Amino acid sequence: MLQSDTSDTVTHNFWTGEFTDRAMESRFLQANITTQRRQTVILGVIIMTASWPIILFDYMAAVAHPDIVWITVTRGLIAISPALWFILVRLKASSRTMDHCLFWYAIYVVFDLVMLTHLFHADITVIAARAPLYVMIANVMLPMAARLRAILNLFGVVFITAGFWLLADTAFETLGSVSSIMVTAHLFGFAAGSWLARLRRAEFARASEIEAANAALRLSHQQMEEANAAKSIFLSNVSHELRTPLNAIIGFSEMLDHKVFGPLGDQRYEGYASDISKSGRLLLDLINDLLDLNKVEAGKFDLDAEWTSVRESAEDSMRMISMAERLKGADRIRVADMPDIDVLVDLRALQQIILNLLTNALKYAGDSAQITLLAETDNQGNLHFGVADTGIGMSAATVARLLHPFEQEDARISRSKEGWGLGLPLANGLATAMGGHLSVQSTPGEGTRAVIVLPNELVRQRGRADAA
Repeated sequence: MLQSDTSDTVTHNFWTGEFTDRAMESRFLQANITTQRRQTVILGVIIMTASWPIILFDYMAAVAHPDIVWITVTRGLIAISPALWFILVRLKASSRTMDHCLFWYAIYVVFDLVMLTHLFHADITVIAARAPLYVMIANVMLPMAARLRAILNLFGVVFITAGFWLLADTAFETLGSVSSIMVTAHLFGFAAGSWLARLRRAEFARASEIEAANAALRLSHQQMEEANAAKSIFLSNVSHELRTPLNAIIGFSEMLDHKVFGPLGDQRYEGYASDISKSGRLLLDLINDLLDLNKVEAGKFDLDAEWTSVRESAEDSMRMISMAERLKGADRIRVADMPDIDVLVDLRALQQIILNLLTNALKYAGDSAQITLLAETDNQGNLHFGVADTGIGMSAATVARLLHPFEQEDARISRSKEGWGLGLPLANGLATAMGGHLSVQSTPGEGTRAVIVLPNELVRQRGRADAA
């Protein structure tokens, strides 16, 4: 059997256009039953309204024929048979039932042509003009199954051609020409019907593939949401369980480091106590960053927005970064002239963003880099608040990668620095949660500019009452 592929997995019968897979053909028919019902009703209306004028015209043209009465009555009764289709549609008839109704009406068309040949046996041009139209309608418009379409065309060729030769009163040359026209019309009609069937089913196959892909995406999305929820619960539970012993470790190590109950007895113990305290604080900072990032990603980070002075926020950030014992070189940070404006933000989130940006600059810009804490407004009144340095810089690909959690710069640099790759992702998430976004611009060998951009509706001049 010849087949034609429309995709890697879907094949059609070359002669009928139907799916070679019977299960898929059945799904196609079931999925298109509503369309078939609607098409059947439309065809029924067309046939009922178009048949009677033609039958009346034929009656007036052949009124003198002795068989005109019974032929007209027979044609008239069959012409109103499409009313049965409406009943079947209302009863939700199956595709098979409607196929047979349409098929038997198409058979009537064949007999109708034979009766017309009997009526106009001396004027075969009347039949020759109508027959190709009937044939094309039967093949292209009637939504019949392929096997019925094949039977109809074979039946039509045999009976209509035989009717011409037996009933028409004309020359053999004319009969031969008309017969060849009928055979060609049936072959062309069958090919057109099969081609349309193949197109309809190919469209159904594409729609089925898209639906399957969408279902897979929905399932994948659901699984991702479930995995994300499980991750959030896990992080929350584990972090809660880790915080209590960590606080105890930090507290007791600080007591030892400060010799609350007297000397330790050996100088080395003091260094150990200090290392334990610093390591505990590093681990506690990591846990806090993980929890904050998890809340931001889940959209559960609680924000308490209030009007905050940019200058005061910058001063607080500098004071906090100077107090961080584990950071070196805070004295290298220069504070640019701050605009006298307020921003409507969560103060804790804003300071965490600035601290993360300053920390990254101190760690990775380089010991000789100049670091500037800046705040400025653009032409639209948006605030750009962040850090600029003249350090080693980064490529655009590296910047994009660092916005994902646990990503770090070159391993040779990151190995010698403390960090977990959470600073920029957390800053980006917090900025988005406050209604802004994080902008990172960097050029290798020239430096990096990382700022939070807050829209102008969150910015006002210092001391001006909130319009809201």
